[in-house]
Amino acid sequence: MVGMKSRCHFENCRTWAYFNLPGSQRGMFCARHKSEGMVDVVNRLCAAEGCSKHPNFNHQDQTMAIFCSQHKEPGMVNVNIRDRQCAMPDCSKYPSCNFPGSADGLYCGKHKHPGMVNVTSRHCAAPGCIRQPNFHHAGNSRGLFCCEHKQEGMVNVVSKPCEHEGCNKQPSFNLPDSTQGLFCATHRQPGMVNVKQKRCVHEGCNNRPSFNHPGENSGVFCSAHKEEGMVDVRNRHCEEPNCIKCPSFNYPGQKPGIFCGQHKRPGMMDVKHKRGRGNVANATLGPPVEDNPVFPGTVNEQALAASVVAAMGNMDQATLLNVLGQPDLLAQALAAAAQGAALPAGGPTDAGMTQLQVANSLEAARLAVLAEADAEEASTLVLAEHKDARLVPATLSTVMAAAQLGAPVSLLVSGHGLDTVVSSARSIQDVGQVLVADDASLAHSLPEPAAALLAELQRRRGFTHVLAPSSSFGRDVLPRAAALLGAQPASDAVAVVDADTIVRPFYAGNAMQTVRFAADGPRMFTIRPTAFPAAAGDGGAAAPVEAVSTEELSAAQAWHGDGARSVWVGEEMSRSERPDLGAAKVVVAGGRGLKSADNFRLLDSIAAMLGGAIGASRAAVDAGFVPNDLQVGQTGKVVAPDLYIAVGISGAIQHLAGMKDSKCIVAINTDADAPIFQVADYGLVADLFVALPELEAALRQLKEKA
Repeated sequence: MVGMKSRCHFENCRTWAYFNLPGSQRGMFCARHKSEGMVDVVNRLCAAEGCSKHPNFNHQDQTMAIFCSQHKEPGMVNVNIRDRQCAMPDCSKYPSCNFPGSADGLYCGKHKHPGMVNVTSRHCAAPGCIRQPNFHHAGNSRGLFCCEHKQEGMVNVVSKPCEHEGCNKQPSFNLPDSTQGLFCATHRQPGMVNVKQKRCVHEGCNNRPSFNHPGENSGVFCSAHKEEGMVDVRNRHCEEPNCIKCPSFNYPGQKPGIFCGQHKRPGMMDVKHKRGRGNVANATLGPPVEDNPVFPGTVNEQALAASVVAAMGNMDQATLLNVLGQPDLLAQALAAAAQGAALPAGGPTDAGMTQLQVANSLEAARLAVLAEADAEEASTLVLAEHKDARLVPATLSTVMAAAQLGAPVSLLVSGHGLDTVVSSARSIQDVGQVLVADDASLAHSLPEPAAALLAELQRRRGFTHVLAPSSSFGRDVLPRAAALLGAQPASDAVAVVDADTIVRPFYAGNAMQTVRFAADGPRMFTIRPTAFPAAAGDGGAAAPVEAVSTEELSAAQAWHGDGARSVWVGEEMSRSERPDLGAAKVVVAGGRGLKSADNFRLLDSIAAMLGGAIGASRAAVDAGFVPNDLQVGQTGKVVAPDLYIAVGISGAIQHLAGMKDSKCIVAINTDADAPIFQVADYGLVADLFVALPELEAALRQLKEKA
């Protein structure tokens, strides 16, 4: 029998009550306020005897759940999430993973793509960390920090710890017939096995299974008990047809390995194992296949080193690298090698190398050196945004994103009268150089001259990456610079996958797009500041400062010259005592529930006492309650304050995309089922016209006491 539903009896709590003592039919308390020993008496319970958990599992063709995850039978699936399943075909698991910035999961943990994170669970309280929080001080039931950022004395309060006294590690080991771990690997007892990992189906075998028939995704047997025709389906295989060896070889700079040592292609090297860098001897030769037209035989690395030195006449390293980088000089060296010149005893000939192999060895070495030289020449230019002689915080987040590219970072500061800004820019962590363009033509941050300067610096100095904050200034400048250079820019990057790949939201934030840039031009994109933590403003030694040359400034001005479409006329600024919405630590936002522009003033005093900024939903802006510069959301400003108070906002997906990264979210709404409560840390189901005056009075009282 299903119990009756009512509101929680805890004072001022309006959440539905599901919990009471076993045997009751009416709920008394919600999950948050339930007492010890209470169970869910409203919803159906798992059919397993003595289990009080909520059932989610049944067979595929059934619609009503009968078992919980612990007691589900083989072949059962979660039938309560039929409309929310992993996007991988034939997978019925709940989708919890997507790219950072998404509100809904797209894939389950098993099938998630590289760069995806769990977007349905709470995140670690450390700034910029998107890991699941499991650690808090003993006695708390909700995690606050992840393992990496946990504070001293914190323990895992989410997962059950190892039963060994004083051990807080997660337990994975128990007797073979058990399903729940009791001890960690350190304290496991004799005869215990890892019960959280899948085990070989061979009777009595507790090894991890990796083998199955080709085409399957999950292993069923271990290597000792695999059946005839089975292959390793858990680990990657060489891409050569019918080869099941582990791949370690790929072209320089590429990961992971795609071919094994036997089937590697010309110019490939071992990218899996650690190797020396900067030595020509580390270039890897082609496969030992006799009919290979480029590499007709096997040559080891020692012979390669000998062949290079011998054929080049024992040149010093600088001259050697110079020759390897110039085709004409290389042709002369290859001709000498073909005639057998400068090949002393103990060199390639004695090692069993033919003259053609010597030539091919030199070519492989040249390609490897050039590939490494290309990697070393990568560099990033970041456009700094400043206001009132101070760097805008979004600049620090852009620097942090640039640092993830793994190349030296140069910070461009442009404008007029920049001494204070340059002094701040020099001390930013990860900034290797500050470029200063101090000129009267750049004084007012007009997009045309700034874009021309950015394009000219990239053209002359060869920056491989050009980044700017995804602000009004950055979105004005970077696309113009890209157009001047003939490059294709991208906007609103929320994750950097590698030097050529980023992730950005599209379809109004409802989906995430992976963008890979072409290799024949600069990678230019703007950074969503809330997606990256800010770089430290006092990162240690001051970075060197270089002034942009007069020649570079003149060339930049020539890009637009007399054809400039915009000129500086003047500005009228409305001064506000409140902080800027994009940088505020506290944001008090109102929605259409406030009903009028006059009622928006109810937020003013609360924002003033908290030292915060005023924000609004798109519905409030479209209704004319407030100007559009206060709009928070996908088509407005993206914010991530320490405290976000949403008043009368239902929580449309476009609004959530603009504030879901806030550290603490408080929601006030009369609708208990409003989507805003799904992301809120604290929710109040109440009439805002009653709650706001009470909140103001309470804040005023606290302020007077302080």
